[in-house]
Amino acid sequence: MSARGTLTSVPLLLLMLLGVLTLDPPAPALGQEAGVELALVQQTPWVDDERPKVSIEVRARNTGEVPLGDLALGVTAFAPAFSRSDLELALVDDPGDNTEVRGQDVPLEGTLEPGIERSFRTQISLTAPGLDRVQSYVYPLRLELLSGNTAVAILRSAVVVIVNNPPTFPLRVQTSVQLTAPPVRGPDGVFTDARLERAIAPDGRLTSAVTGLVEATGRRRPFAVDLAVAPQLLVQLQDMANGYRVADTGGVRQVVQGEGGAAEAAELLRSLEGVAPLPNVRITAPTFAGATLPSLRGALARDLEPQLAIGSGVVEQLLDVVPSERILLPRRAAIDAGSLDRVAARGAEVVLLTPLAVPPSAQANDLSPPPTATLPGGRDGVTAVVATQSLQNLVTSELAATDPVLVAQQTFAMLATVWLEQPGIADRGVSILLPESAPGPLVAGLATRISSGPFLGPLTAGELVALVPPPERPVGFVELDDRGFGPEYVDAIRGTRRRIATYRSMLDDASPLPDQLEDRVLLAEAAEFLDDPDGGLAVLGSVDARVGSEMGRITPGVSPVVTLTSRNARIPLTVANDGTESVSVVVGLESPQLEQLAAREVNELEPGETRDLVFDVRLKTTGQFPLRVVVRAPTGRPVSEATMIVRSTGYSTIALVITIGAALVLVALWVRRFFRRTKA
Repeated sequence: MSARGTLTSVPLLLLMLLGVLTLDPPAPALGQEAGVELALVQQTPWVDDERPKVSIEVRARNTGEVPLGDLALGVTAFAPAFSRSDLELALVDDPGDNTEVRGQDVPLEGTLEPGIERSFRTQISLTAPGLDRVQSYVYPLRLELLSGNTAVAILRSAVVVIVNNPPTFPLRVQTSVQLTAPPVRGPDGVFTDARLERAIAPDGRLTSAVTGLVEATGRRRPFAVDLAVAPQLLVQLQDMANGYRVADTGGVRQVVQGEGGAAEAAELLRSLEGVAPLPNVRITAPTFAGATLPSLRGALARDLEPQLAIGSGVVEQLLDVVPSERILLPRRAAIDAGSLDRVAARGAEVVLLTPLAVPPSAQANDLSPPPTATLPGGRDGVTAVVATQSLQNLVTSELAATDPVLVAQQTFAMLATVWLEQPGIADRGVSILLPESAPGPLVAGLATRISSGPFLGPLTAGELVALVPPPERPVGFVELDDRGFGPEYVDAIRGTRRRIATYRSMLDDASPLPDQLEDRVLLAEAAEFLDDPDGGLAVLGSVDARVGSEMGRITPGVSPVVTLTSRNARIPLTVANDGTESVSVVVGLESPQLEQLAAREVNELEPGETRDLVFDVRLKTTGQFPLRVVVRAPTGRPVSEATMIVRSTGYSTIALVITIGAALVLVALWVRRFFRRTKA
């Protein structure tokens, strides 16, 4: 029997769906009308002969100013959606040309007061006699909260009914999850705000996502996932776990190790350490700072390798697992031709992208496009795993932020619709790339549904590419977010690096500080600073300040005034190292009025050491003049300086000859005049 041939039984089927409703108070919901928000708290993902009841829980919140009475919960089911486009329309509006059956409006006791939330539970039974069980279907479902005869809030879900369970050929599903957090730790180590604290709280975005992954990946039929973990998230979690300070209203708050956010950060790290080595989990590492690949070009092209290498090292160190270099999920899914060639050269074979980057090709009968493509890159091309458009539209929608559980169910229903396009065809796959901002309940809800759905087969990106190889012919792609940093910003990065290089030349190779400072410069290349360059300049400023502080600890000690009484003289002074690192410096005297006779020597100073120095000089003039004492790095760049005043009372040879000659001339003239007078 064909799918459309069974429509004669749809009204009876839908009447049976609405046959049994049982209600209890409070649950979440999504709604816009009359100042009421309605959100889905829980829904049975799918039903079959053995599990014939759909349990639904919604939560209503009165955001208006007046109480709502005469409440009822209405349920409306529509005829099955036979295509992705049918379901997409049914999730935003009533499908007017489809068969509609309105269920009984069940009265609810009490009122919904302003600012108050109430939860409502209902159950839809599929066990009534006469139910047609020939075909699997996806039924669009409308839930509405009624006040009198007015619908004050509506949400739209779907019921998935599976017949002949388990299916012969499941739809294979690859899912990518990104765990990121913005850089919120300041140069002084203080967290600038409490965003990360909120994200790792028990009900926070990151904790709820990881908790869902732990549960889904540990099932007997485990969820498979390509998990991109931001290195800076791990670094900040490690810092928090050891105890931290955070700027809060009223000042800086101290959180000690083992308490509050510190304990939650440690627990989240432990959960990630438990998930990372599982065989059905593939860990990938984005760039160290979370930089987009296209932004690392021109003068910053040299940073692509350290960004990827250091990022991978951080993930390996903190999660004790080696991230895959073969699979790459670029930050913000941004890629361009240059960066694609460079990542291919360092071993990347598969990149995970959105359909915005690789628009899907048209398919016969409007079937779902294949999830893989070949991109022009490297010597033999690069394979792209491309998220399926209809699924990506749902997980990136505005609704995903406000009602993530509902979107998880809608996405699951869309997966069922894609499977029903060709349920008898093997080796079919789709891809979902959850955005960085995906709420934890969306990640957890999808992971649970995909791992439990009998018509789905979760797998990783590498397995999907092996199952559905891409066509050999490369396709074009869109260079998403190909912005770079402005020339002034790049110059600031280069200037900071020059100062670090100067400081590095003063230290021995054992000092870790220059590398630590270089890593901090890489942080200024984070994608967030493409939109907030002032924030990135503040990061660079903190590095400049640290370098300046360290180099400023090496200072010359001079007398305010020194008097020299001869042409060749000696000038004493000192140089001190008040820092914590051993340094090598060169001290020199600079003035046009004198010449330093000996070659400049490299002085090695231990931490806390003060050394006496004596300089042999030759005066070029007499009188009083300023003398600069300059401390330089071995590369010749100045580190610090001081000025002293030189008073010279010695004569040079030329000055002495001129003076004596002038005196002799004067004596001769006087003697001549004297004899002339005597003779007269």
